[in-house]
Amino acid sequence: MLPDELFHRAERYLLTSHIMLPGPSVLERLIIRICSEAHAQVFESIYQRLSPDLRKAIDELLAVSDGEQRSYFYQLKEYPPAAKISSLRMYLNRYQTLSAIGLDDFATRVATPAF
Repeated sequence: MLPDELFHRAERYLLTSHIMLPGPSVLERLIIRICSEAHAQVFESIYQRLSPDLRKAIDELLAVSDGEQRSYFYQLKEYPPAAKISSLRMYLNRYQTLSAIGLDDFATRVATPAF
């Protein structure tokens, strides 16, 4: 459920229950806190399901190597500089490296693609 939808549901619930509504910013802060806690619980649950090997591999991909300015994961979100075979080869190598750690297999067991 999206925060906006949760806000409207909470507002409707409070009104139908004849409970005085707090100010919109108060209700919004409460909903943001609840959403943050729910996200933290989901991510903690996912983390607990990771094998130690996968955790280590992810940590290595998140670390910034010597001589680099960005982590491997950060580099994955960059667009290729040009449609050249060398750029495409580099991106295919990055994909193969990421695929080799087994992240795809894990993700299909835990979360939907939308998540």
